[in-house]
Amino acid sequence: MRMSLDGEVVLQPQDADALSYYPVRDQNDHLCALLKVTVTNKLKHPLVLETGGLGVVKRQEQESGEIWFWLPYQVRNLTFLCSEYQPMNPIPVRLEKGKVYRLTLRTDAQVQTITNAVAAYNFLKFQLEPADADNAFVSVGKTAACELGGEYVSNGKYSKRLDYGEYYYKIEHEFYKTVTGKVRVSEENQTHKFVLEPNYAYLKITSEPSGARVAINGKVVGSTPYESKDRCAAGPLKVRLQATDYALLEETVTVQGNGQLQTCHFALVPEFATVTCVCDRADAEIWVDGQQVGLGTWTGPLSSQSSHLLESRKAGHQPQSVSFTVAKNEVKTVKVGAPVALLGNLVLESVPDECEVWIDGESKGSTPFVSHFLVGKHRVVLKKYGYTDQAFEINVAHNQTVEERRTLVTSQADYGIELVYVQGGTFQMGASVEQDAEARENEGPVHAVTVSDFYMGKYEVTQAQWMAVMGYNPSGLKGDALPVENVSWQEIQQFLERLSATTGKTYRLPTEAEWEYAARGGRLSQGTTYAGSNDLSAVAWFEGNAGNRTHPAGLKLPNELGLYDMSGNVWEWCQDIYGAYSDEAQTNPIGAERGMGYVVRGGCMVSNSGFCRATFRDYNSPNSSVGLSISGFRVVMVK
Repeated sequence: MRMSLDGEVVLQPQDADALSYYPVRDQNDHLCALLKVTVTNKLKHPLVLETGGLGVVKRQEQESGEIWFWLPYQVRNLTFLCSEYQPMNPIPVRLEKGKVYRLTLRTDAQVQTITNAVAAYNFLKFQLEPADADNAFVSVGKTAACELGGEYVSNGKYSKRLDYGEYYYKIEHEFYKTVTGKVRVSEENQTHKFVLEPNYAYLKITSEPSGARVAINGKVVGSTPYESKDRCAAGPLKVRLQATDYALLEETVTVQGNGQLQTCHFALVPEFATVTCVCDRADAEIWVDGQQVGLGTWTGPLSSQSSHLLESRKAGHQPQSVSFTVAKNEVKTVKVGAPVALLGNLVLESVPDECEVWIDGESKGSTPFVSHFLVGKHRVVLKKYGYTDQAFEINVAHNQTVEERRTLVTSQADYGIELVYVQGGTFQMGASVEQDAEARENEGPVHAVTVSDFYMGKYEVTQAQWMAVMGYNPSGLKGDALPVENVSWQEIQQFLERLSATTGKTYRLPTEAEWEYAARGGRLSQGTTYAGSNDLSAVAWFEGNAGNRTHPAGLKLPNELGLYDMSGNVWEWCQDIYGAYSDEAQTNPIGAERGMGYVVRGGCMVSNSGFCRATFRDYNSPNSSVGLSISGFRVVMVK
């Protein structure tokens, strides 16, 4: 009897059984396509679907009479078999992952019972080893030409239905030797096993010197020593090695087909000279072709294919240079003159006189002081018994004179309040470029401000200092070394009046301009976002590291002027009434004439990074010690 396709194989785009409701995956973890088959007449024997080497992943008969087949999406031909029907011709298909297809098989009605029917065909089955011989190509035929065609093996297994008889076969693989022979297909179910012999090697390439660039068959694969991770098929390979100052090497390497590691070593032919570069100053840096290679002298290989530049360099000196060429295999010595010192002048004065002068860690004399110095930056420290050391940096230019006059502060400060001298200057106040997108509207416009010299508290005023002057402690977080907080602007004015009356000096809060100038580092400013750094954690206690509490002064790094905690820890009151900025240049501005409150700056231990920037500004009522309750202050002394 006959069985045939009724119509076509039809895609069911709205059917989600293969994707969502009954998904099945093949051995490569891909979603299978689902083929739903309807047969017009009931079959006495099972319907079998042959798909070549890939195979049916799952078969299931439904109560409705449909037969469902889950197939790998790579299947290209469908062959339906049933023992009481003649074999069908293959049906070509093109399947997609997770899609459902329907087809109907029309069968002749059963009119008689056939007994003793004997099939005259069987399956030719091969099992290939080793496992990585996957993707071998197997072809078969009635002649040695294997005219019946072939297909690639999956999982080392090959299966093809053939009529009884003898067949030629050929097994081919890129990395294994080809196998040919004859085999008989009969009623006996037999799997023929083949262990393929390797026809590849792993390649290791070394060279003298190492580090040569390696190209195989025109493709750059690495540098020596090089060892291939992938197999190389047996046969000739074109290897190219290239290294600076060595001749290009090209060789043909024959890869052995033994499956082992094959090592090839090559000696490159030099195309350089051996050069000794000498400077008569032992501490001069030797630079060759823009790279530092030693001090005083250096010996090494240089290419004979180009000219070279030898330089002697030293900080604060004018470099000396000489250009030269060399011949292949030449041994040569090249000399260069010593770098010439570039000098500027430094004039130092101090109040009081006769302060020790230390420059770059060495004692140089006492003030007043005049001397020559190499160009560049130098660290200067002034010292005198009974006074706090003052350190600063100078930048000496060639044939220029740097003049500095510094005033030292007595080390026994009033009530333990240490002061830092801030030399006045002009700066751009407001949200300059380093504040970036975090800047707020009230931080502009940026405008030029000039401030005069002043002394500022090195630290925020502590609770112990407040207690010594005022006799009580308003702070919520208690600790003698902690900054005083929870104080209003008006209470601070009382503290400053008592402090000034007791010491005979004039103390006040910093103006907003003085505060920002000092926070930025004054004349020593490095243009950082926060007071002394672009790394907030290095200079401030804030929400990211404070643990919701204040900390003793001086535990973080200071800014350029030696001021601590200008960012974070506690908000700092300023003398000014809060108001909008003007775009006009100003000198010693004192804030608005009237407003809603007084300026606070610097952020605190519960502030985010934006509040701790050097230009961020806010305000609070002068008689309020709440709201911005984590508020303290530092003093300014003007005389």
